[in-house]
Amino acid sequence: MRLVSILFASLVLVALPAAAQSFTADTSLAAKARLVTNINVEDIKAIVVAENHTIVDVDNDPDAPMVIGKSEEGLLYVLNGAACNLEGYEDCLGLSVEVRYDADDRVTPDKIAKANWDYAAVKTVRGSNESGKDTVFVIHYAILDGGQNMGNLRTILINVLDIAPKISEIVWPAE
Repeated sequence: MRLVSILFASLVLVALPAAAQSFTADTSLAAKARLVTNINVEDIKAIVVAENHTIVDVDNDPDAPMVIGKSEEGLLYVLNGAACNLEGYEDCLGLSVEVRYDADDRVTPDKIAKANWDYAAVKTVRGSNESGKDTVFVIHYAILDGGQNMGNLRTILINVLDIAPKISEIVWPAE
């Protein structure tokens, strides 16, 4: 399986100082029955830790909070708050769960289409990451304004982490 670092250029710049940091989270915020209609960086960190994953890095930007996590299997992922601090609303009204792979010349529109057809629970797209690097994104976006329980958000994370390696096998089949 061809797995690469998430936000490689960003991690190179921040991971060394972050390695000395110890991130903590209040896991009670990720209680499965807790209903949320908005989310902030503390909630996002709690999701990561509640799944026994490691927080690799945190961006506390209230307009775009981001937590990079690492699963027990070593898969890196990004949880992004979205639709944040809109007029009349507090925190973020959406959560994007993402696994990212570096793209190369083997990534074709047909393979992306097949990944989307085979795994409709996520969206697979090719684009540029924050650093402008060509990237394959495996994404699930959850809308929170109507209310989601944290158990559902945690299940979404587990599902994305299960599906992403299967998508990588479609995009980069063993030769």
